[in-house]
Amino acid sequence: MQSHRRVLLLEAMTRPTHLPPVSRSDTARAGLVVFVASCATLVLELVASRVLAPFVGASLHTWTSIIGVVLLGISLGAWAGGRLADRGVWTRRLPALLALGALASLAHLAVTAALGDGSALRSIPLLPRTFLLTFVAFFPASFVLSTVTPLALRRLLGEVERAGRVAGLLYALGTMGGLAGNFLTGLVLLAYFSTPTIVLGVSGALALCALLVLP
Repeated sequence: MQSHRRVLLLEAMTRPTHLPPVSRSDTARAGLVVFVASCATLVLELVASRVLAPFVGASLHTWTSIIGVVLLGISLGAWAGGRLADRGVWTRRLPALLALGALASLAHLAVTAALGDGSALRSIPLLPRTFLLTFVAFFPASFVLSTVTPLALRRLLGEVERAGRVAGLLYALGTMGGLAGNFLTGLVLLAYFSTPTIVLGVSGALALCALLVLP
């Protein structure tokens, strides 16, 4: 009996999972959301120093906190997105996550507005104050936007034979989105637009992307 159960369990673990056929529109939507989410993450990360400078300055400590918090959000978001990808229909979850990412992006402006001149936080030592502000303002968006790629990857893995090709495509699109956000922010946005305008633009782009991928 025990050996029979082991055989059944092994068969269940090795049995391929058949997802619905992948259409061109699915591939296009998955690629779009991965590109936009990665681009938005980089834009917000580069804008972070301008948001935090009035409260904690733009020192090496500030940038260390920004990079660390964003990487933490990306790591935990990818883990959470992987769990979500195995639970439900991606076409319902992706628009909701993108809309949530649009709201989370506004945390930058909300934190700035709530702190005013920052006098309420001056009793906290500089280093923990820097990390605290960075976490509250930038972790939510980086976390939510990083859940997108595992969901898109799960949808496009219709066949095991395509796994490497699909994973390579999505990671390439994510990297290209990050590059676009990097150069767009450094060469154009920071030079010609205010911080609230940039953040509102990112939030609007994510909201529009959520509407475009509605089933």
